[in-house]
Amino acid sequence: MLKDSYQALEYFKLLEIISNYAESPLGKEFCLSLRPSFSLDQIKYRLGLISEIREFLNTKGELSVGNISPADPILERAKRGYLLPEEILDIRILIETGISIREKILSEGKEYKTLYMLAKSEPDLSDLVRFIKDRISESGMINDSASSRLMEIRKKKKSCRIYIQKRLEEILSRLKLEGSHVTVIEGRYVIGISSGKRKSIKGLFHGYSNSKATSFIEPEEIVEENNLLRELEIEEKEEEIRILTEITERIRERKGDIIRIQEFLKKIDGICAIARFCDSLKCKVPEISEDTLDIKGARNPILEYIKGCVPVDLRLKKDKNLLIISGPNRGGKTVALKTLGLLCLMTQTGIHIPAEEGSRIKVFKKIMAEIGDDQDISLGMSTFSAHIEHLRTMIESADKDSLIIIDEPGMGTDPEEGAALSMAILDYLMKKNAYIAISTHLNKIKLYGLEKEGVISAYVEFDKEKRIPTYRLNYGSAGASMAFETALRLGIPEEILSNAKRYLDKDTLKLNSLIEKVDLLVRELEREKEKVKRLKEQYERRLKRLEEEKDVILEEKRKEAENLIRKAKREFWAVIDRIKREKKELKKAEKEFSDIARELKAEFEKEVVKKSYQGEIKEGSPVYHIRLRQKGKLVSYDPEKKKALISIGKIRFWTDIEDIQPAEEEKEKTSFSEERGESSYVPEINVIGHRVDEAIPKIDKAIDNAILNGNPGLKIIHGIGTGRLRKAIREYLKSVPYVKGIKTDSEAVTFVELK
Repeated sequence: MLKDSYQALEYFKLLEIISNYAESPLGKEFCLSLRPSFSLDQIKYRLGLISEIREFLNTKGELSVGNISPADPILERAKRGYLLPEEILDIRILIETGISIREKILSEGKEYKTLYMLAKSEPDLSDLVRFIKDRISESGMINDSASSRLMEIRKKKKSCRIYIQKRLEEILSRLKLEGSHVTVIEGRYVIGISSGKRKSIKGLFHGYSNSKATSFIEPEEIVEENNLLRELEIEEKEEEIRILTEITERIRERKGDIIRIQEFLKKIDGICAIARFCDSLKCKVPEISEDTLDIKGARNPILEYIKGCVPVDLRLKKDKNLLIISGPNRGGKTVALKTLGLLCLMTQTGIHIPAEEGSRIKVFKKIMAEIGDDQDISLGMSTFSAHIEHLRTMIESADKDSLIIIDEPGMGTDPEEGAALSMAILDYLMKKNAYIAISTHLNKIKLYGLEKEGVISAYVEFDKEKRIPTYRLNYGSAGASMAFETALRLGIPEEILSNAKRYLDKDTLKLNSLIEKVDLLVRELEREKEKVKRLKEQYERRLKRLEEEKDVILEEKRKEAENLIRKAKREFWAVIDRIKREKKELKKAEKEFSDIARELKAEFEKEVVKKSYQGEIKEGSPVYHIRLRQKGKLVSYDPEKKKALISIGKIRFWTDIEDIQPAEEEKEKTSFSEERGESSYVPEINVIGHRVDEAIPKIDKAIDNAILNGNPGLKIIHGIGTGRLRKAIREYLKSVPYVKGIKTDSEAVTFVELK
């Protein structure tokens, strides 16, 4: 890139604006250090990360780092000696902030993969935080419990102070000297007494007050205690230094991890600042294109942040790689060029752009801008010389991955020669397949744009009635410079402007007239296009309304049909209830018969309990356990002990041979009725592959049919799949009044027992 391209496009000014959204100096530093990337993967990663952080902040809440202090100067001081408690506290706060944000992302942001991986890779310094907390309080003081020695010293200090204060109170009480009081001078307890009565107390003299009206005396009774207190204070200081040195050593050992946490917080605060900025300007994620620039409704982010601006469409593509913007002074040509370059830089930095959804941007390896007057007096260069120097650099560097932005090429010299030189340079750059966007007032370049293949002509609009620019950008024609109109608006007398028009040559007048006619035709075409667009929108809205009305009618008919079905089912169930009530007495008789049968069976089994096993003794033979009333298989036999090893289901156990009898082979059971020893047919229904709303009505109908046919149950085959269909079916069956129970031996099948 050109040395001043970032400056020309106001990229650094944009970073300063974004940095205002950061909470900490670290976040501001991150924002100001941002630079565009030329790696497609890196650009996509950055854009994706900003998308994730924007969504996270809007759904999960802020990731606030607060006004944390950088750790670098503290860690640097740690190399030379022990850290002070407040410095250690700053380190602890930084680490705790990192832990808090890391835990929030890991617990709430698993769906945000890029952000999640960023947090997951950070070190866990919880052990260091605990170590510091045990020794340094929230207020930055060393805790009594920081060491057993410190606790002992501070207890002695407290006792010593209490003793001294008590003795001094006794002295004051004994002397009854008016105006005397206790104070501390240089760590020693003394009595302040009127200087005229200082001889009333024997002790060490410590000086006068400022007015010399008061003398400070250390009574001889407490000299030793004051000495002891001073010794304890020295010991306390030594122990505190030892504790601070110990903590500092721990911090030095984890310096690398602390720096990583700091960088993590710096990045989090920085990307949160970008996210807040993007939200405030309603920015969108641009699509990355191989060969096209198509930015819809582009807004200059700096102007939008300060006061708002008129959106413009900006277009360039492989076969139309030169955009020429013409039109009046102060009409927005330069702003449009800066917006184009700045939005490309934003995209490659990973910042979402203030534009409409669906905007596409090509990634450039070089973005070169030459905007405004760049006369360099110190180098003895004129405006034109500096301009040509920049153009030379662009020509040498240009290729298919270059974006070249030039404000007023050919300026600073004769317009005819400047236009000719500019057109030749544009021809050369187009042959090199560079993407170029320029602004111009030169009529020859405007004509060049209208005639040259591969050029897109656009102009900034001017309201002739109000004599002011509208800042809108229109395509398909060139725009007149409107110098006379602008001069009139800015106060130049009309007499001068009328005279000036006589100095224009006929070709210029003819060209300006032609441009105005083309402009009128383009506007008329745009109005017609807008009219067609409105008619199309009206048609689409009407079609949508008709579709919605159709859906409403169909929904009403569906509900009406459902109500009829529910009414019929209620009547059906009422009939079934009546039938069941009439059979109630029959069921009571059946129950009494079953009870008598069980009693008779029990009496019979008592008689056969002690009989020997009469069947063929071989492994796998079916047996019946008399006491347990369960069928199983014979696994092995011990004739000496008269014991048999049998299996019932998954359970194996030894039993007396007298407790078992031969049994017939069982047929495989497939339904509730067979398990109960019934022979009634159990129908089945297969709903594999069905949606829930398709399967439930079919199951409902199958239950109705089973009840009407007198079947005792229903087998529903629904498969395993995701489990959603199985869960929905079983939940539904619980609500059906004539379902007695369900059996779930298999995850793929549900057996329904009907009442």
